[in-house]
Parts: sequence; structure tokens; C-alpha cells
Amino acid sequence: MQITGFTDLAPIVREQTVKAVLIIVTKLSDRVINGELLKYLAKTANDEQPGIRTNTTICLGKLVKYLGPNVSIFEIRITTAR
Repeated sequence: MQITGFTDLAPIVREQTVKAVLIIVTKLSDRVINGELLKYLAKTANDEQPGIRTNTTICLGKLVKYLGPNVSIFEIRITTAR
């Protein structure tokens, strides 16, 4: 999966990329959702922009139903807070 919006220099692009995840998540494989996507969201959860951090948290909450049984949102948030 090649997504550059998560690491774009423009905050608005990063924020819109996070929001767009909810639109395309049903098209992604479990491997991508539980691997690469969560890594990108872990980075945006620590973004310098509060709006991006907020939208990442909302996005993670809505993604719970798509995550594998061994993935915990609580663990993701704790990991990203370090």
C-alpha cells in the first residue's frame, strides 16, 4: 500500500487522508488494515496538529469492527503515546 497523504507536509492533506480511511477501509485487506494502516495511524496519533490527532482517535474508534481479534485500540493508543 503506497499512501503519501499520511506523511505529507501539509496538515490539511494529512487530516483529509485520515478521514478518507473510513471511506476505503472496506476495500482493504485484513493484512493492510491490521499492519500498514495501523502503523500510519499510530504516527498521525502523535501529529503536531491537534485536529489530526483528534481525527485519528475518531478514526481508530470507527475502525474497531475491521480490526483483527488480536488488535486492541487501547494498546494502539498506549503505544502511540510513548
